[in-house]
Amino acid sequence: MDKYGYVIDVFKKIRKMRQLPAHDIGDDNFNLKLVEDQRLIVNDVFDAIRLLRYFLMYNSLCKMYDLPEWYKNIKIWNY
Repeated sequence: MDKYGYVIDVFKKIRKMRQLPAHDIGDDNFNLKLVEDQRLIVNDVFDAIRLLRYFLMYNSLCKMYDLPEWYKNIKIWNY
């Protein structure tokens, strides 16, 4: 899969996952699996947004904007 497809697929996956819970009323349940899934989702979204920013950075219309140095080496922490 190409990088463009990866970004689109991540956003589609998140939208599909949010669709049912957004319209469903249920009891609050705690499940450690949800915490693990949330970490994976956050990592996927972080990577997708980072790729999207890189795509925009290399667009000819955005050449005048310089990406901050701190962003080039940014990492996400999973607690």
